[in-house]
Amino acid sequence: MQNLTDHINIIEEKVRLVLQKMDELSAKNTVLIKENNRLRGLLNEKSAENNGHFEAKSPILSSNVDIEGIKKELDQYIEEIDQTIELLKAS
Repeated sequence: MQNLTDHINIIEEKVRLVLQKMDELSAKNTVLIKENNRLRGLLNEKSAENNGHFEAKSPILSSNVDIEGIKKELDQYIEEIDQTIELLKAS
């Protein structure tokens, strides 16, 4: 039974870490949305100044967030939770 308790505690810690990552990503997303809106405003101003024509002068920057890695990590946690539930049902 102690092993099962330890397993549950480990999963709880992993869930806390995932929630922390989600909070961090949510905050970063909010910052990026504000920046995106600011840049859209600048683009609209430049477009209006150039009669609707605008030439991009820099490459589009991509996010450093590893979404696939986060999804895999969540899938692993879900699998561990499912296994723990099965262990609880069996005991």
